Amino acid sequence: MGRGPIIFGFWILGYALGFIAYLVRIPFIVAMADLFGTANATIVGAAISGVAGSIVMLVFLFVWSHMSSKQ
Repeated sequence: MGRGPIIFGFWILGYALGFIAYLVRIPFIVAMADLFGTANATIVGAAISGVAGSIVMLVFLFVWSHMSSKQ
């Protein structure tokens, strides 16, 4: 399989994840703020974004390391 379809697939996946995250962001941030007892939804949103970004990068790093070790 060429690079084009793979890049297109990652683009579609990233778009879909971003779209879904946009739709659920406010209820999720409010629920997390209530759960942890903080009134500052901006800080909770930033923390959630940081955790989500680190998880995505960790998954990409894991996949890349396994793909490059089999060459």
